Amino acid sequence: MGCLRIATLAILGCVVVACTTITEEMPTRPDPAGGGNPVPLPVVIVPVPVPTPNTPAPTPNPTNPSNPTPNPTSPPDSGGGIPPDIPDNTAPVVKLGAKVYFIECDGVPVPDSGGANEAQVGCRVHLDVTPKDANNKPTQAKGTPQWSYSNLSIISVTSTNPYNPAFIAKAPGVVTAYCETDGVRSNDVTVRLHN
Repeated sequence: MGCLRIATLAILGCVVVACTTITEEMPTRPDPAGGGNPVPLPVVIVPVPVPTPNTPAPTPNPTNPSNPTPNPTSPPDSGGGIPPDIPDNTAPVVKLGAKVYFIECDGVPVPDSGGANEAQVGCRVHLDVTPKDANNKPTQAKGTPQWSYSNLSIISVTSTNPYNPAFIAKAPGVVTAYCETDGVRSNDVTVRLHN
């Protein structure tokens, strides 16, 4: 038994003595031929596109919480419910509130132009209609609002969204617009167009 212990200790001693740490050097880049100057790395310049001043600005799409139609750029409601900008009220429409939503000139909304009654030729007039119930609360219309314009010779209708149509003023004059749906007619919206 003593010999077995001595043999085991001898083997362990050899194993401990035989264990060494191995260090490995990472490969290095050889010196370039002709000296110790490093080889320059090529630099690739990637151009970043920059919009030119002639690029028209995108048409703004403001939101209107009283507007009962979904914004065409808003994502569809995936929860199975009513989108947030359509009222859940289904009471009959008794009133249509029509107005100038805002005016846009050179692709930029004119500050404080909601409810305006005049616009410059070349500008775009955005309209809005909100169906309301007997309690003057926004409600869902059963039908699709239909707009009528008094003087199509001085405007060009550019958006036929039933709740938010738009037209461009082509010439000076006066245009009156109104909307009808569910047997109800809105108030008149009259806009004087000038140079």
